Amino acid sequence: MRSRTDAQMREALGVFAQRLQSPDMSRARDSLMRWVRAVLQDEFCETEISMEEGPIMLFDQRFKKYEDLLEYEAIERGRARGKEEGRQEGRQEGALLALQGVVQSLVSDSQGRLSVDLSERILAADEDELRRWIKSLACGAKAWQLFAGP
Repeated sequence: MRSRTDAQMREALGVFAQRLQSPDMSRARDSLMRWVRAVLQDEFCETEISMEEGPIMLFDQRFKKYEDLLEYEAIERGRARGKEEGRQEGRQEGALLALQGVVQSLVSDSQGRLSVDLSERILAADEDELRRWIKSLACGAKAWQLFAGP
């Protein structure tokens, strides 16, 4: 169950802290407390915390209200989603630039130049059109055949 209020979060952390004191949790206690510190205590890593108050005290220091935690989580999810969208956009842009470069290389004259009109057409083309041009050129089509007309 996910806590929805500050009071519910405090209660859940209290139950967690109490459970950590059970004898059967002795092997996992250190690992779990390190995890709690990593999650709630990134700016208070030097503070030593007792088992009874540890998670609640860390929560209080890191987030004044549970709503702050929810906002923080939402921001982190948004940041991660933004990074992934940025990576995806970068890959798409990189693929388009690579295809444009291939077409420009295949149709440039012996001095490596392109007419302004032809260069603009290549830069305005989408990925599918660029791929079709590359395939046609690889199969022996001449640039003047592909780019004749408007």
